[in-house]
Amino acid sequence: KMLDLYLTFDQTPKNLAAGVADQLSTDVLDEGTTPLKKLFEGFVPLPPKFCVAYKITAGTGVLSFRARLVAADNAALTTNPIILADTGVQTRKQTSDAVLAIGDQLIFEIPVTGQYVAKQFYGAIYTQGTADQDGEVTCYVGGAIQSQMPARKAAVP
Repeated sequence: KMLDLYLTFDQTPKNLAAGVADQLSTDVLDEGTTPLKKLFEGFVPLPPKFCVAYKITAGTGVLSFRARLVAADNAALTTNPIILADTGVQTRKQTSDAVLAIGDQLIFEIPVTGQYVAKQFYGAIYTQGTADQDGEVTCYVGGAIQSQMPARKAAVP
């Protein structure tokens, strides 16, 4: 899905299901098979960025979050996947060394370059850290994080 030059995987806040299972983005891009595409090939001075904004809405224990931009041979992003960008497992606030808590927000802008294998499907996979952790996420590939992202507003008009 392309919107204003952005690959949008979750334009409006996606309410993740509670738990630790991997969750797929709402939208997965199908680039077709003739020919397969390398959307992020090469290294450019201003590469596109994997932009993720996540807010913890519930959970106990050691809360964490991870997001990955994945290209694969199937829409579930499980057949021959390659990870194009990865936030890594985040257990701390981005503004201090404090552990994550309900209400905390994590925002990422990760450059996406150097894809070496052509794939048909592109999407995001999210993982939360505890069985009762819940949250909401917006995600896309674009030039930079956007201040108007719905998940970051006090209310969506």
